Amino acid sequence: MPYGSIILTTVLVALLFVVVFLVVENNSPLITEEDLKENILAGRQPYVLPVSEVDVPLRNWEVEEPRINAKAAIIYDLKSDRILYDKNLAESLPIASITKVVSALVVLEKMDLEKVLVVPPEALNVTGENGAELFLRESLTVDSLLRLMLIQSNNDAAYTLALGSSFNFIGEMNVLAERLNMIDTRFYDPAGFDDRGFSTVSDLINLVEYSLKHDYLWQIMGTKDATIVSEEGIIHNITSTNKLLGKNLEIIGGKTGYTDAALENMLTVFDHGKTSFATIILGSNQRFLDTQELYNWVLRAYEL
Repeated sequence: MPYGSIILTTVLVALLFVVVFLVVENNSPLITEEDLKENILAGRQPYVLPVSEVDVPLRNWEVEEPRINAKAAIIYDLKSDRILYDKNLAESLPIASITKVVSALVVLEKMDLEKVLVVPPEALNVTGENGAELFLRESLTVDSLLRLMLIQSNNDAAYTLALGSSFNFIGEMNVLAERLNMIDTRFYDPAGFDDRGFSTVSDLINLVEYSLKHDYLWQIMGTKDATIVSEEGIIHNITSTNKLLGKNLEIIGGKTGYTDAALENMLTVFDHGKTSFATIILGSNQRFLDTQELYNWVLRAYEL
């Protein structure tokens, strides 16, 4: 081979290595037109921004891990889609009335909010603990029952909605969980009273992200007090089970839960200026203190 050809070949090979290095270094694979078409058809993103171009919360490692009582917990940055802290991320646990968030989504997506339902005997005092919260044969709109279920965590309302639906309500709850890739989640009732039901903090983040598409849901879960009036004129003055509402102004809303087996649970979303984050507490003896501790900790430990 002529000497000039050897030099040219060497230069071309060197340039090829430089191009490959730059592509790998910048995490930006070269994509052909055919690749681009295939990615679009498959619903995939053809290009991922290098990490340096994503607005990632910066951790101050001098701040110690939060001290919480819960069996499992998570703080999740909803803007950058990153876990900021987790404890027992994949442990399956009963979630009690956090279940009602899934019930609410089924209601919002499959039922008419203006439809009037009559409270049947099968829906009253299902838990057998505190007596019936609604009256037998009382008539309420689906919207009123939805607010009772989410603000007051009313079990009678949850069962009235499920029994008054024209479809397999529990089945639809589990279909929704499967659709949201909540692979370690199962529901057996609309209120979360059945402790055979379970989920994980990881799965519940999927639920939070999806639920935020429903503004009305979070408007309800951010309501501290409300008055619900039945079709017969019966007045229900209700207060949220979320004791942090009004005390922490960055809370968008949330849902509490409790059974003897599940202990205290809590799901909360905070709006912190340029970002927002979710906290989930499962299996605690002090859900409000744990939630506040996670909130205080994340503000110390990260630049959000």
